[in-house]
Amino acid sequence: MGLQMFQLHNKVIDKIEASPWQIRETNIRLAIGLAILFFYLLIGAIVFVQIESPAEKNDMEAYQEFRLHWNRLLQEAGFKGI
Repeated sequence: MGLQMFQLHNKVIDKIEASPWQIRETNIRLAIGLAILFFYLLIGAIVFVQIESPAEKNDMEAYQEFRLHWNRLLQEAGFKGI
């Protein structure tokens, strides 16, 4: 399926009479678009980490308290090696 699509794409491209400068211009536009998309995702990831960092710290503290409580209960019940 992918090979057929690639072959069809090549046939269509061969039929298009585009000058080399048009192809270069299109490639440059695509490259600029991909660069903008990459930086947009990078900035989004940085913002997400900044927003979620305090919540992650609170969750980790709650988990550690929960784990200490259950370790204490298991040790009191006679379990060892925790």
